[in-house]
Amino acid sequence: MGDNVLIKEIKIKKFHNLEDVYLNKLGSFTVFFGQNNSGKTSLLDWLEVTYPKQCNYVSMDEITFLFSDKQVLLTDEVLDLRQDAMDKMISKFQRSNKKNLILHYFRELTGVDLAFAETNSGKEHFLVATSAGKYMRKSLYKLGNSFVAILAALVEMIWNDSPVILLDEPELSFHASLQKKMMGVLRHLNTVEQKQIFIATHSHLFLDRETPSNNYKISLNVGKKEIHHLMTMTDVVVAIYQLLGNTPDDLLLPNNFIIVEGQSDKIFLVHLLQRFFAKQLEHKHLIIQPAHGDISNRQITNTMNYLDQFFSVLHGNPLYRDRAVILVDSQPGDVLETFRSKYNLNKTRLRSLGEIDAYSLEYAYPEETLWRVARRLKGPNFKRGDLRPLLQSIIKNKHNKKVYWADEVGLEIKREEIPQIFIDIIQTAIDLAY
Repeated sequence: MGDNVLIKEIKIKKFHNLEDVYLNKLGSFTVFFGQNNSGKTSLLDWLEVTYPKQCNYVSMDEITFLFSDKQVLLTDEVLDLRQDAMDKMISKFQRSNKKNLILHYFRELTGVDLAFAETNSGKEHFLVATSAGKYMRKSLYKLGNSFVAILAALVEMIWNDSPVILLDEPELSFHASLQKKMMGVLRHLNTVEQKQIFIATHSHLFLDRETPSNNYKISLNVGKKEIHHLMTMTDVVVAIYQLLGNTPDDLLLPNNFIIVEGQSDKIFLVHLLQRFFAKQLEHKHLIIQPAHGDISNRQITNTMNYLDQFFSVLHGNPLYRDRAVILVDSQPGDVLETFRSKYNLNKTRLRSLGEIDAYSLEYAYPEETLWRVARRLKGPNFKRGDLRPLLQSIIKNKHNKKVYWADEVGLEIKREEIPQIFIDIIQTAIDLAY
């Protein structure tokens, strides 16, 4: 972590529409993305409430409303609200010791050179440079609403010395090229000005492509809030296509797929791939795709339905019909044989943790690995006898706790401790990859 990481974790029991959220190891640049009403903004709200003195909160939805010149059918109350917002923005700019930086970023984003001028009229405080190199007093609104919104956003972000910037939906009213430039400004604020930045967005242009693990997908699944921590550049590419309204199987051509139940399974296997199979994957691109069967305690009922929905797409594609592999939790009765028969899968391509008497991923964790992780996280007072209750708490808790432990165990596990079934399913996927 860099020196500008003030907020290192988010731990929420219940806040707005969020429950049992735990995100740790936060970096200095964090992106929350996903569908509407998924909880992205609620995460920023929680940060502002929890760290009010450290955060500058910038809502582009609010800014685009307050700094619009559209006045048709507006009440006097709204017009007064907008004038008050403008006055406050000007006041913050006047009091700021970051005036030159704000104007520099404005020029970088818009190409327009501004200078500040004190006035007695209370209006048109800014001068706009002309092509002749002179400055003239000109209403910012004549440059366009988005320009005023940009200036207001920059002022709100950096007018004071607050170390944390919370930015909600920075893409609003911004053309794609302007979004890219704004991402560049945010990078500069993060790396040069040492600001810790949190973004909530719908736009793929604000995903962190440099550090995939800085991105978190917020989603609704069967009414449940889920936070998926991206791990690899492949995850980022998939997210980009999804934000563009597509799915990976529409646009991507990986060499093969490994289908697992949920995000915790994915994170664990990604660590195994990165740590122990990197050489074999130098020229191959594998996607580990969750079927989202472990989102609740009803996973046995739902798993094969989710799996069938996803695998039917791959099976209809001749590139993957005979290549994709599947790893699921323990399943009752002849469920696996029925699925194998439906898709003509041999026993190497559809594996179940039931083969090693593990009900789910958590039961497959080697005891020694889990013991080392628990001692490191829980401290020296943690005893061997506490392992079973710990495992039960991981399994019974909400989704994010399972993800957290999958991450820790995946980073800790030694090659000789990995249950053979995980090695087999990964090796099969690599061997079958085209």
